[in-house]
Amino acid sequence: MTYLLNWLRCMYYNTVLMKRLQISKPIFILYFLWIAASYAIYRLGLELPDPGSLGIFLFPLFALIFVIFGFLLTTYYLVCGKHRLDSHPRLRAGWLLFSLLLTVFLYAVGQRLEIGRPALFIINTANLFVLANLVGALLVKALRRPAELVILCVVVALADLFSILSGPTRAIVKSVKTYYEGGMKGPAPAGDFLLIKFPVAGFGTLHPVFGVSDWIIIVFLSAAALKFGINDNLAGKGLSAMDRAGRVSFYFPVAGFGLLLAMAAANLLDLFIPVLPLIAVVYIVYLLLYYPASRQLKKTDWLLMAGFSAGMGFLLALGFFMTG
Repeated sequence: MTYLLNWLRCMYYNTVLMKRLQISKPIFILYFLWIAASYAIYRLGLELPDPGSLGIFLFPLFALIFVIFGFLLTTYYLVCGKHRLDSHPRLRAGWLLFSLLLTVFLYAVGQRLEIGRPALFIINTANLFVLANLVGALLVKALRRPAELVILCVVVALADLFSILSGPTRAIVKSVKTYYEGGMKGPAPAGDFLLIKFPVAGFGTLHPVFGVSDWIIIVFLSAAALKFGINDNLAGKGLSAMDRAGRVSFYFPVAGFGLLLAMAAANLLDLFIPVLPLIAVVYIVYLLLYYPASRQLKKTDWLLMAGFSAGMGFLLALGFFMTG
């Protein structure tokens, strides 16, 4: 009898485990495809000769390739994976915790690692990408109407500007810039483990392009478009249509256009360009032009945006005054 009970218990746990693995399949696919693609390009870069003057063209080319690849993987997650995890919140919470702990673990390993850093950062970027998809898709659950997207875009843009000019992002950018200008000697700063990095054929290192928070907003706005039936795809049918068909198509989101615009400006001007404000502006303009429901702002919405803007302005002025 005891043997039978143990056998039934094992069968139950095996069934639960297999079910959870099946639900988590999109997460495994995101990890695998990003790591495989990044490692393949990185290895290609080691085999190719120094591109010389062509390097100025290769960087934007591969950045574009990986961003579009990221759009494709995010589309796959939103269409094929999000619903699975929405119905299993504890499993989703487990994956969120896992990705956060993995980031901390990779940072700890990176502080002691002298060789193998590219492989470490390939895994870290894949993990940040998965984390961004999980967080961005989860945040959309709080939205009730399309007009709230306008409010959130304004809040995100102002908060990011404040953070860059007088907040934590400023300190992160400074530490990362010092690290790279110093030839990447010694342990990488913590902020370097919050950056999405791409390999470029012809180069033996990974290039930081933007922060994980930027991709979280890309996913969030795309998931919001799916929730409200908004077609924000500049290249065809929207996520809602893909979701109904159960099939992924090419997806070039409006928010992604803002991201690429910021990346292009930063590359051409050789300057650090805040990404989130540009993403927010592009998305707001598109919403207000093509979706009348987004214009239905309540009085409280206007008061919230005005109050937040005033608060950010005050904190920014105070920060400049205190730092001279």
